[in-house]
Amino acid sequence: MYAPDKAVIIKTNFPYLAPPVLGPIPYICLRVPIGGGKTLLAAHAVNIAAMYWMKTDKPTVIWFVPSKTIRDQTLAGLRDRNNPNRLALSDRFGENVRIMDINEALYAKRADYDGGAVVIVATIQAFRVDNKEGRKVYESNGELMDHFLDVPPQLRPELEHGDSGDIIYSLAN
Repeated sequence: MYAPDKAVIIKTNFPYLAPPVLGPIPYICLRVPIGGGKTLLAAHAVNIAAMYWMKTDKPTVIWFVPSKTIRDQTLAGLRDRNNPNRLALSDRFGENVRIMDINEALYAKRADYDGGAVVIVATIQAFRVDNKEGRKVYESNGELMDHFLDVPPQLRPELEHGDSGDIIYSLAN
């Protein structure tokens, strides 16, 4: 109901320190011990972000994990329709939930996203690099062109552009 800075101050009596690169995007860090339910919290967070921040029934979320092992565990849990983490998503979005890894997301069509909630599970390392060369998430990919057809003019400067000045059709964009 409030902007991130005001919400944090109201709920915690602590100042909100916005990360400089995220702008107005809400950013919260929770420390939860091993086995404490981080994945279940994240699954419920997708619902909350979609409803209150994104205001959509068809959110696209990139779910970052710290390692390949955790990525594989998270993918398996979210793809299992009886897993509590998947049930948290299904409670809000029904069967209209698509779980993808980076490779699937690189070739997903616009219809894959228009059908409901999409959760892309990726390691932090897939995006956090100093040298983007050779990283598929940063490379232009014609398969993603449809996703960039209706980019509002005010968002175009925020996206990465190639040497020709055209928007790079990348997953990172």
